[in-house]
Amino acid sequence: MKENTNKLETLNKFTDYFSQMADQFQESEDLNHLREMKSMMDEMIIFLREEYQSKTSDEAKRVIESMPSNPNSEKVELLENYIIGDAKAYLEESKENYQEWKKILGEYSKQIENIDTNPKDIEYMLSLIGKAKVLRNALIDMSYYLEEKGRVDAFRKAIEDGIDSKEASFYKSILKYKLNSSKA
Repeated sequence: MKENTNKLETLNKFTDYFSQMADQFQESEDLNHLREMKSMMDEMIIFLREEYQSKTSDEAKRVIESMPSNPNSEKVELLENYIIGDAKAYLEESKENYQEWKKILGEYSKQIENIDTNPKDIEYMLSLIGKAKVLRNALIDMSYYLEEKGRVDAFRKAIEDGIDSKEASFYKSILKYKLNSSKA
């Protein structure tokens, strides 16, 4: 019980500090605040993944013991959450962003199609550089989104016809690794 209280206190302190950093960034737009918040998000992702694994470890061990016999939907869901749960959650959270990135791609690609290939105006050239940077960043985000979608689709396709003993052995080793990695 004390361990859970400590973890809750740690998470509360973390979220409070992150909120303060976000407020400070809103006022100052200081790049260092942004970098620190990004680092904090990296740590939070690890913390939350480990907490998820900790809270589901007993169930995961039962799934490991029972595979490949009778991989029912409950077992498959747990396996899916361990292997691609982060990707599913990311896709859900960034659906609207993806649509916005596609919109940027459409708008900027039309503008790029009509650029002056021999520009003399320096402001125009700088504007093109700015547009290219915005588009590049949208393409990076879109690529990551589609990579995560690919992970989800590939996993679901791999298990749609059930899990044979060879696949079960493979998934068992992944679950065991993930359970052990959260203790390190």
